[in-house]
Amino acid sequence: MKVDARVTFPQAHAPVDESLARAVLELADAIARGDDKKFRAMVTPDQQTILDGLVSSGEWADSTKKIEGVRVVSMSESLGDGSNATAARVTLAVQEPGAAYTLGWSGKKSGATWTFTGSPTAATEKARASEFDGSAGSATAPAPDAAPAAAAASAADTPAILAHAILTLMKRMNDLGQAGLSESTLDAQAKAMGQSLDAWKALAAQGKAAIDRGVEVDEMTARMVLDAGLAMAATTGGKINEDQVIQWASSVINWPQNKMKALRGGAPKGGAGGG
Repeated sequence: MKVDARVTFPQAHAPVDESLARAVLELADAIARGDDKKFRAMVTPDQQTILDGLVSSGEWADSTKKIEGVRVVSMSESLGDGSNATAARVTLAVQEPGAAYTLGWSGKKSGATWTFTGSPTAATEKARASEFDGSAGSATAPAPDAAPAAAAASAADTPAILAHAILTLMKRMNDLGQAGLSESTLDAQAKAMGQSLDAWKALAAQGKAAIDRGVEVDEMTARMVLDAGLAMAATTGGKINEDQVIQWASSVINWPQNKMKALRGGAPKGGAGGG
């Protein structure tokens, strides 16, 4: 198997199941090369929806072209009979110029095929990918049907949550007949940027799913949601006020209204990190 030279898989993190090792190498290779077709074949339908939105918007190409390396920094597996694993968790560290971040994955084996879905990791950046070695090594591989615990939004969740929030706020304003924005206007803007409104809607559906499963939105993302809502409200000539926007934005991303109000003053305490 020929793997991109930018992929690093330290022996210390090698699993017992050789099929898992090969699958993780293929996953890391697809990310390093920016090969969306190969990546798509290895992930679950919800991750494919996210990928389609990222490819359509150009964000996939923009992100992957900056990759200098992909390193396996932790691995855990649930073994069945002998050396055959049934589930696994792996953390990849992605190196970009001057900074590295992590991407978490949960894998399940069906027959001889491994399929991966996104798994939350700490929203932390370090100078080098190797600095993450072993950082998630104590994580236990989830049972195949285990429900994921609530966690901070990952790098993949954030654009999806933003799309969900913006479309939902726009719909609420349009339902009241008080907003100057419409889907036709949004579609024209998307096309002008070389994007697809349908892809954005698909991304928004993934964002709603993230909120529904309890993903916690960070302050920077909440601020962007609020700012987008206020910008839309400004087109109504004062018919929709700030308090209404705060109430709606809070409900869309499950943020307490008092925290949302606090965002109207002062700088954010932190930004969205790589997942």
